[in-house]
Amino acid sequence: MSIIKIQNRINDIIKTTLDERIEIVGFCIANNFNYELTSNKYNISYNQIYTWVKKYKQNGYEGLEDRRGKAKSLESMDKNLIYLFIL
Repeated sequence: MSIIKIQNRINDIIKTTLDERIEIVGFCIANNFNYELTSNKYNISYNQIYTWVKKYKQNGYEGLEDRRGKAKSLESMDKNLIYLFIL
């Protein structure tokens, strides 16, 4: 893939806030889970909207939070270190 194509794909990425994701999921649900209508209205991919709705169904609003790049809690790191030590 050329550098130009990669740059174009990066430019196509739309960042959304938690409030925007809540609005988009709410619209989709209010319209009988019409992912195509929602996709066209908000210019977000069908698959992305489907994923957000699925996360919302499983975990409510917390499922829509962006967790990328979040550090692990000290407690979970301690458990991992103990596990590695035992091995």
